[in-house]
Amino acid sequence: MRAFTFYLFLAISFAVAVASAPADPLCARTPELALHAGEAGRTRGEGYRVAAMRWDPLLNQRWATIANCSHPERPTFTLRIADAQTSMAPWAGATPFPVVHAGDLVQMWSQEQNLRIEAAGRAEESAAIGGRVRVRLLHTGFDMAEEQTMIGIVRGAGNVEILR
Repeated sequence: MRAFTFYLFLAISFAVAVASAPADPLCARTPELALHAGEAGRTRGEGYRVAAMRWDPLLNQRWATIANCSHPERPTFTLRIADAQTSMAPWAGATPFPVVHAGDLVQMWSQEQNLRIEAAGRAEESAAIGGRVRVRLLHTGFDMAEEQTMIGIVRGAGNVEILR
């Protein structure tokens, strides 16, 4: 009797799992065709589909994660969506958000052919990537009487290139 109950439980579990499984998604013949939402040229279970979409605020671009419908065990890959479609992002055209904030410790640097200079400082204002920011240098030497302020261009979070 126990074996019968166990097999009955397995059969019911399998039936529920099959009934709740999603139907085959509509797939396109090529990854590029999968980016377009039209139903024409789509097949069931063969080709490629868009598994996810994401927005990259630093690069100001949209990306689509493409999955293989025929072989779901294969790794997904990412394609950049064309600029015409990128303008649909809700924050397209908005001012970029600051990556360096007033009071942050930053690493300032300048580089030429065979010379690289680096200094630590504290940002006096906030700025986005590509924006100008004033930085007060941190002194570690004996002469602490004079504070120096330099202007640089933000290249990343905590990363400022010194203007010459």
